[in-house]
Formats: sequence, structure tokens, C-alpha cells
Amino acid sequence: MTPENETPEVVEGELVSDIALIDQGELGIMIDRFKGEAEGMATAVATLLEGVGEQIIDAAANVQYAADVIAITNEATMNDAASYRKKMGTLGKEMETLRKACSDPFETHKKEIIAVFKPLVTACDEGRRVVGKKVMAFEDKVAEEARLREAKLAEQAEKQRIRDEVKADKLEEAGKEHQADAFRTKAAATVAPTIAPPKAQGMHRRKTWVAKVVDPAAFIAAAHGQLQRELGPGEVSLLTYLNFDMAALKKLATSSDGAVQIPGIKFSQEESAVG
Repeated sequence: MTPENETPEVVEGELVSDIALIDQGELGIMIDRFKGEAEGMATAVATLLEGVGEQIIDAAANVQYAADVIAITNEATMNDAASYRKKMGTLGKEMETLRKACSDPFETHKKEIIAVFKPLVTACDEGRRVVGKKVMAFEDKVAEEARLREAKLAEQAEKQRIRDEVKADKLEEAGKEHQADAFRTKAAATVAPTIAPPKAQGMHRRKTWVAKVVDPAAFIAAAHGQLQRELGPGEVSLLTYLNFDMAALKKLATSSDGAVQIPGIKFSQEESAVG
């Protein structure tokens, strides 16, 4: 095992498969112990939630039912409804406080756990990417070498085929039909060998399409032009691919108190009950 904080030296061309990626000794024992304790804790939490969950679902149904059946017909029922609404708000805040009290410690530990494992997970992902590129680069190199070698062999085979055809013609002119046929048969059978370049074992290539916006103005112009005509069969409106940042627009409307104007965007106020 390479000493801590020391990068193993690898000689060019040397096999690296024997370099240990992780100390399977002490660290492995610690990971197994951690997994056992985490599984035990998860089981305890699941049992607790199972008991509490049913009661919370029933309570939620009661609250929703009350909200649905409340009928306001006069000032008394109006004030009673407002009072009941306030109780809902209080209960909701209490439940959210309780939820945070239960979940925040787990969230904190979750973030800490992710932070502990992330360097190695990230290194493995990046390592796979780097090594994959090296493997593909070498595959491309040997594939190109094989292609050039095949081309050279094909050229040589074609020259040999032509030589055999010429010999066959000369032999035929000399009246040596049997020997001429032999050379023609040889010429017809002359085929350049194919070379199969080596492929990495346990790895294959996959092509995926990606999209990148390189000219937003051109896209918007195209979408605008599309609006001026009827869509053809199977044609999709380019507006489908436009995503508006509604949070930013809401923030803009609030900061300008609705004074800002943007073509195609309507700013308005919505009322909601508070208190």
C-alpha cells in the first residue's frame, strides 16, 4: 500500500491494475460498522414514522374536511371561520417545527456523510472519465493504424492481382490455357486481409446527443418567424423549448412595484389572506 498522501509512481507502459485504490483493512471495517449502525437507525426511524404517520394522515384529512365544509353566511360564521383558519396556521407551524426538530439532525448528518464520501466518489467519477478518454484515444490510435495497414495490404493485394492477371493474359496468348486459368483463379482469390484492432475489455462506447444554445437571438428570431405561419405536420413549436424564469420576473415586479413593462409579460397583483 502506498504511504499516506504519497502518489504511487507508475512507469509508462506499466500495468496499473495492481495499484490498491482503497485500504480494505481498517477502512473496510469502519465502513461495515457504519453501515450496520445506519441501517439500525433507519429501521428505528421507519418504525416511529409508521406509528405517527397514520395519525398525521387522519388529522390532515380532518383539517381538509373542515376547510371544505365551512360555510360563511353571516358575520358570526365569518369570524368563526377566520378563527378556525388561525388555528390551522398555528397547528401547521407547530407541525413544521416538530418536523424540523425530527429531520434537521438527519439532514445535518446527511450533509456531513455526503461531504465525507464525496471526495472519493468524485475522484472515482473523474478518474473513470480521464481513464476512459485515454482508453478511447488509444483505441482510436490503433484503429487508425489498422486502417492504414489494411489500406496498404489492399494496395499490395491489388498489385498482386494485376500481376497475376497480366501473367494469365501472356500465358493465354502463348497458348498455355491451363497455366493461364491457374493464374486467373489465383487473381480472383486475391483478397486483402482485414485487421481487427483491439478493444478494451469491460468498456464500450456510447454516443449521446447534447444541445447547447450558441445563438439565443437566432433561436428567438426563428420562434418569432414560426409564429407568423401555421405549423406543418409533426412540427413542434419552438416556444416549447423556452423556459421563463418566473421567480426572477416576480422579483422584478416586486422591486419595481409593478412599474416595469416587458412585451409579452403581464404583471399583476394577487390577493391572499394573511394573519
